[in-house]
Parts: sequence; C-alpha cells; structure tokens
Amino acid sequence: MAPAQPQQSGVLIVLKYFLYFTILAASFANTPTTGSAQDLDPVCQQNVRDLCGATDIGTCFQDGSMWSSVYNECVGDIQTMIEMDREFRIQQRNDAQSVRLNVLGYSYGGILRAGPGMNYGKIGSLAEGEQLFDLVDTGITFDGYSWFKVSTSIGEGYHWGGIFCTEGTRPANGVLAGCDNSPVQMAVFSCNVGSKTVSVTADNNGLTYTYGANGRTEKTITGGPRSGNLHWMQMRFAGLVSQLRFSSGEYSYIVFSAEGNGNTGAQAFSGLVVMQGTREISSKTCNRMTEFNPSFDYNSLPQDDERYSAM
Repeated sequence: MAPAQPQQSGVLIVLKYFLYFTILAASFANTPTTGSAQDLDPVCQQNVRDLCGATDIGTCFQDGSMWSSVYNECVGDIQTMIEMDREFRIQQRNDAQSVRLNVLGYSYGGILRAGPGMNYGKIGSLAEGEQLFDLVDTGITFDGYSWFKVSTSIGEGYHWGGIFCTEGTRPANGVLAGCDNSPVQMAVFSCNVGSKTVSVTADNNGLTYTYGANGRTEKTITGGPRSGNLHWMQMRFAGLVSQLRFSSGEYSYIVFSAEGNGNTGAQAFSGLVVMQGTREISSKTCNRMTEFNPSFDYNSLPQDDERYSAM
C-alpha cells in the first residue's frame, strides 16, 4: 500500500515553494545517473513520475501546489533531484560556451580558483611563469578577459585571462597578451639554491639574471641576442642539458637544467654555476628541479662555447 499522503499546512507549502524557486529546475527524465542519484529512494522517484508524468520536473514543480502531493519523506530527495539537474544544466551550458585552445599559457602569478569567478575558493597560488596546459575558455568574462579552466603543476582549476599570456606574439581571445610581447616580466627560470634565489626573467628588453635573498638583490645582469654577454647552449650527457650563461667582466653566471635518464639511473637536477674565465669557482644545486620556460625563443641567442659547460 502506498504511504498515506499527509495534510500539510499552508506555511509549509509556501516554504517549499520558496525553496524550489531558489533552484533552477530541469527535466527529471534527463537527470544524470551519479552516485547521489543511485542513493535516491525509488519510491520518491516514482512519486515524481506519478505526479509529473511526461512533464519535466522544473515545469511540474513551478506549480507550488504540487508540493502538497509529495510524500513527506520524499521532500529531501526531490530537492536533491532538482539540485542535481540544476548542476547538470549549468555544466551543459558552460560546456557549450567553452572553447578549447591549442596553445600553452604562462601565468604572471596569481590564484588558481575552484570556479570561474572571484567568489570561488582558492585552490592554490601559481608562481610567475607557471605553465598552463589544456586551456579552455569558459565564456565567462571579468573586466574584459575570460576565465579559463587550466591544468597546472598543482592541479586543475580556473585562472583569469588578465593575469597570464599565451605563447606567440598575439594573445588568444580573452587573454591579456602574447608571451613574446608580454608587458609583464615572464619567469624563464627560477629556483632556490640554499637560502638564496636565482631567477631569469624575460621582457621586451631581453633576459635579466637576478640573484639574492629576502628581497635584496646581490647580482643582476641583463642581456639579449646582440648584447654579447648572453649565450645559450644545449648538450647531451646522461640526458639533455640546457643552460643560459650571463657574463659580467671575467665572471660567468650559468643557470642550467639537466634531464634525468631512467636507463642509467641519472637523476634530473638544475642549478647555478659561477666561473672565472673557464674555471669553475662555485656550483649550487636548486632545492627543487627546475626547467626552462619553453615559451622563450632560446635559439635567437648566440650559441655558447663548450668550454663554458656547466657539466
């Protein structure tokens, strides 16, 4: 025997009617099957089918009087059905608006959020120059730039297009700038060596090497393709080794990144080597493995002499 349908007060009906209108309802027939859907009481699902027939659940329950015909024990389940449909429809709408980009992005630093807006929670902070993969324009904009769903080293999330660039000279739609013409410095290489930080940044003036700690710069050198004090080199040892060498007088400051090799057991590592002439006088390893930002055109730089190899 079906459960008796209780008599409900006018206040309760009005309350349920109000709760319903806080939710965007859609078709129950199209509710996606999820773990939550599997937990719904079959009696309550049948209750909705009996009440609504072929009418979708949203249209059906726009008539507030329908709540008076809901089994008392099914109120929560039906609200869950409506909420699931609401989330499903929003996701469908966002997917329809989304555009996937076939380019990489590089963050200027900032927050990775749980959703496409400032009101969503913080997943984590991205470092300047952090690489962004699998960019998807959500179609949601703020201050002229889009929110993008991205993949990063700390996971998936949403990053605002006003705080990153995309590879190339022209920015993707909804993004502040192309990385080659970026108005903001882009990190090319950055790591901690002990208590100090060594970094290389790129802007329209070329590359700048900086070394120091706690906001105090101890050494800075700027160079470009025609400056004569900046060279690039790649060599293969256990794996590929890439390096940038900045020279100042008789001293050279070399940042490098060395791939590992699973066949030989060689570990990947990176660091800073200082030379006087061609003689190594200092060598420091990064606290964490760091790779060069691939967005920069290193082949535009003069090829270095093997005598200055960091290996």
